Amino acid sequence: MVPIPPPPLPSNRPQWAPPTGTAWSGDAAEQQEKSALTAGQIDKPWRWILQAGWVLIVITMIAVGDGSDHLGKPTWWMDKFPLRVVPFLLPVVACFFAFRNSPRALLFGWAGALSLTATALGDISPSPGAALIEGGLALSGFLITTAALAGRVRGSITASK
Repeated sequence: MVPIPPPPLPSNRPQWAPPTGTAWSGDAAEQQEKSALTAGQIDKPWRWILQAGWVLIVITMIAVGDGSDHLGKPTWWMDKFPLRVVPFLLPVVACFFAFRNSPRALLFGWAGALSLTATALGDISPSPGAALIEGGLALSGFLITTAALAGRVRGSITASK
């Protein structure tokens, strides 16, 4: 019979603690990420919310345009081919600036919401159902962009050590 070796001696650090010097070792990594942000940029959780919100708004606008066309009540921008990109210009620009984490991301987000409001107002007569959905998308874009103000960096962040 082979003898079983004794168990290893316990170390000084608890078992659940991350190894020192790793990228995920708590406050140091978080502080380093925040110190890389400049004034006007948005921190990571709020940036993800802003990005996901505007991407979903653009996808929903595509679905609204296609759905209204299939129902026989096309929106004003689905009637002629060159106009199809008009309602998407500022929302796509808002997505672009949100992914770049530009200090102007919130400004273009509000401009995108304003352009969706104008699109909804233009659709009240030809397709009121699509106008209602577009108005809801404009409101949600405005609220998502306004909520992202909570994650905006105000001034320079310096290391506390």
